[in-house]
Amino acid sequence: MANFNVSVTQSNEPQPSGIGAGDSTTYTISNPLLGSSYFTLETVQNSNSAYDSNSPKNLQGTLSGDSGITNIVSDDYKAGIAVAPGGGVLTFVPTNAITSTTLRLRGTSPGFVSVLPPAQLLVNAFVARVEADGGSVENTACGTTEVEYLLNNP
Repeated sequence: MANFNVSVTQSNEPQPSGIGAGDSTTYTISNPLLGSSYFTLETVQNSNSAYDSNSPKNLQGTLSGDSGITNIVSDDYKAGIAVAPGGGVLTFVPTNAITSTTLRLRGTSPGFVSVLPPAQLLVNAFVARVEADGGSVENTACGTTEVEYLLNNP
């Protein structure tokens, strides 16, 4: 059994190694974001950016996930996996052997990771802008309270 650690924030990367037909493969998918995000397994397309009769059917097989995997949509060439905050574990047992150069792994989130509430993110952006313009902010508590109010009472 092969195990791979991947993330919803990673770029488009090749499968680290080949996978034998029938070999159970586990992807531990981290999701450090506050909301659900997506991860994809994608067969490399041909020179016409399409799949044809010569394209390997890399995603034929069984895909299943634990409670952190909220949905899986797949066909013979690609799979989209919805991943809850915190992450999940995807198990894949391919029907066909997979050559590493023909399968890509891609996180689909923008890579913006934050554990801060939205109001604090906005206040931090405001402070950064003020400081970039040569000013300073002595205290952000009042601003955070006001932004929270505005966000909750549009």
